[in-house]
Amino acid sequence: MKSEPENPLALSNKGDVLAKLGRYDKALEFFEESLRLDPGNVFVWNKKGGVFYKLEKYKDAIKCYGTALELAPWYAVAWENKGNALHKMGWSKEAIVCYDRTIEINSENIFVLDNKGFDLSKLGKDEEAIEWFDKALRLDCKYTSAWINKGFALSKLEKYEEAIKCYDEAIGIEPDNAAAWKNKGFALEKIEKYEEALECYEKAIEIEPDNAAAWESKGFALEKLERNEEALKCYDKAIEIKPINPNTWKNKGHLLEKLGNQEEASKCFERASEIEQTLIGRRISIKEKLTNVLQEIVKNQRIMNYLNKYLWRNLT
Repeated sequence: MKSEPENPLALSNKGDVLAKLGRYDKALEFFEESLRLDPGNVFVWNKKGGVFYKLEKYKDAIKCYGTALELAPWYAVAWENKGNALHKMGWSKEAIVCYDRTIEINSENIFVLDNKGFDLSKLGKDEEAIEWFDKALRLDCKYTSAWINKGFALSKLEKYEEAIKCYDEAIGIEPDNAAAWKNKGFALEKIEKYEEALECYEKAIEIEPDNAAAWESKGFALEKLERNEEALKCYDKAIEIKPINPNTWKNKGHLLEKLGNQEEASKCFERASEIEQTLIGRRISIKEKLTNVLQEIVKNQRIMNYLNKYLWRNLT
């Protein structure tokens, strides 16, 4: 790096520009050089974490945000970002801890309120989740994500009519939101309004032609309407888009079974079983890796706390 190598601020600014241009690997080089010269800059640690987040290297992002927070526990943005990375990794409980720290510092961050609700819902705490979605919506009644997530939580509680109202609110704000249309279709399907559900799935597909979940749901609605050949084509389309979803293979298998094609149905069930075994193995491996990462973070936090106490006793 030839551009002002001894100026950490200039290096950080260069990293910012490169990150905005999508040149993440190069941006990391500048952030790392900046931190070599100024290792206590919490903002650069946060930026470096942001680049790892963009690269979907969430465990590396968490380490960077953790370092920023060791240096500055008041840094709300780093708490939020760490929560988001944990959220992406599926660690809802840990993400909620970070969101709570963010909310202590800034109670009006609607993104965090919504995300906390989402993770609570993921943990099966749907009533509590709805309270957080409502808090977000009181701050911004046009926040589409909160309406969709609230609708999904209500669907899980089997309050389908209320869920549909939430999806309608989201669609009124953002008519081209495929998730709102698909989820509304699901709620309509649950109250056996299959024609209306089908219309919603078709709208979702119109917006996102490669939405495998919408194609599968359309197939299921068509099957309920006894339009079996059309349903089969939808399952095939969903599999074409996302061939590793075992549920789609199972749905196709059940339909083929119903149509009397036992041989092809068996092949579908076998394929679904193969995929499930592969996914189980991957989940176990990922869980072990994530556990190791979190243990390392906790260990590093303890070391940092010890060093802080030591320095405080011996250097003051």
